[in-house]
Amino acid sequence: MQTETMKRNIILSAALSVLLSACDPTPMLPPALRPQVPPVPTANVHRDVPASTAVSSPAEAALSANDANAAFERQVAAYAQQAATGTPAEVTAGMPVAPVQPVPAAPATTSAGQPTAVAPIPEPAVQPTPTPQPAAPVASAGNMNYKISFINGTEGRLFVEATDAADNVYPCGFMAGRAKCTETVTGRPAVNGPIKVVVRDPDQDGAPVLREYSVPVPDPSAYNGGTLEVEILPRGSFRASANGVPYFTKEPIAPPPAPAAPATPAAPATPAAPPAS
Repeated sequence: MQTETMKRNIILSAALSVLLSACDPTPMLPPALRPQVPPVPTANVHRDVPASTAVSSPAEAALSANDANAAFERQVAAYAQQAATGTPAEVTAGMPVAPVQPVPAAPATTSAGQPTAVAPIPEPAVQPTPTPQPAAPVASAGNMNYKISFINGTEGRLFVEATDAADNVYPCGFMAGRAKCTETVTGRPAVNGPIKVVVRDPDQDGAPVLREYSVPVPDPSAYNGGTLEVEILPRGSFRASANGVPYFTKEPIAPPPAPAAPATPAAPATPAAPPAS
C-alpha cells in the first residue's frame, strides 16, 4: 500500500516539474547552479514523514496520507489547467499565487487596423504687425487772402477793441479822428463772425465804454482777395462794407427834439378912439 502511494507521488512530482518547467520562460538550471531559497511552509503540502515519527494508529496514518495526496493532486490539476488555457486557475487556499503584471493599453486603431493618427495641436497664429501709414496732409480748404480795416468816422479820439467769434484779435487801440487801421491776412481762414467792437473814451478816467457793436460778416466770397471794412460813425452808428460796397448799416440815433419856446403873451388891444363930436 505504501509502495503504490510512493510511486504515485513520484509520478505526480515528475509531472508537476514538467508542467512548471513548461510555464517558466527561463531554462532549467542544474541543481548546483540554482539559487538556494529557504523553503516556505505552506498548508496542505505533502511532506515525507520520517520513520521515527510516531503514529497513534494505522487508520490515522492512512487518513493523513490520503489527505496530503488529495491536496497534492488538486495542485497538479490546477497547474495543468493553467498551462493548457493560459489563464490562472483557482487554487487551494494557502498556496502562493504569482502576481499578475499589468498589461499596457493598446493604442487606438481604425476599422482597417491602422493606428489612429493624432492631430497635432495647432500653434497660435501670428498676427502680422500693421505697417504704420503716413498721416494724410490736412487740407487747408477755406484759407484765403484779404484785408480787414476799422475806421474812426468821428472827429474825436477813440480806443477801439475788435475780436471775432474765434477770439482772433484785430489791432486797433487808440485811433485819432478820421484814422484808419488795416490788417493784411494771408493764407488764413475767413473771419468767424460776428465781430465784437468795443468803443471806449480814452480821454476820461478808466476809459469807460461808450458803445458795443456786434457786426455781422458776409459770405467770404464777398471779400476774398479784397477788403472787409467796419466804420464807426457818430451818435452810436456804424457801417460795414465789403470791397467798398456797404452790406450793413446801423442808423444813427436821432437827436432829441429841441424844447419848444414859451408862447409870447398877446399885447393888450388898443382901445378904439372915441368918435369925433
